[in-house]
Amino acid sequence: QLALSEPQGPVHLDLPEEAVKAYRKSVEIDPDYPNGHYQLAIALHDQGDFPAALSAMTRAAQLFTDPTDVADSHYMVAFWHVGKEDCDPAIAVLELAIRSDPKHFRSLALLGKCYRVKKRYDDAIAMATRAVAVDPAHAYPHVVIADAYIMADQPDRALPEYKKAF
Repeated sequence: QLALSEPQGPVHLDLPEEAVKAYRKSVEIDPDYPNGHYQLAIALHDQGDFPAALSAMTRAAQLFTDPTDVADSHYMVAFWHVGKEDCDPAIAVLELAIRSDPKHFRSLALLGKCYRVKKRYDDAIAMATRAVAVDPAHAYPHVVIADAYIMADQPDRALPEYKKAF
């Protein structure tokens, strides 16, 4: 048996309903605590309540003051949209993320992918190139660039990017 003074680690909630209930209570206690809204959004998304998750994550983004936290919140909303194969709202949210944190790697890379999906190949290459500038060793933006070149019928320019990725 553990003594009360021994650290027991974080509380682990196995069921999405329990997590949603706990985080709803958190934002009820302190409605201006951005992490409460952020975690509620994750729990709601895990539970499958996409509209409520978007609302909670949007609220978190409004409350965060650190530019990277704001960008992370916007990125999550965009990531969820991309998961539903809906790049138009993702693009708008990712552009907000990058305005908040111009070097937010995940937002730059995902925006590059969304631009590529929308056949905006020059924009895709530009965003993915910015992601490469932030993290040159990461393979993903090189793949986005290479795929954009392939889709733009420039296979000769794609091969060097694929080589950098792999």
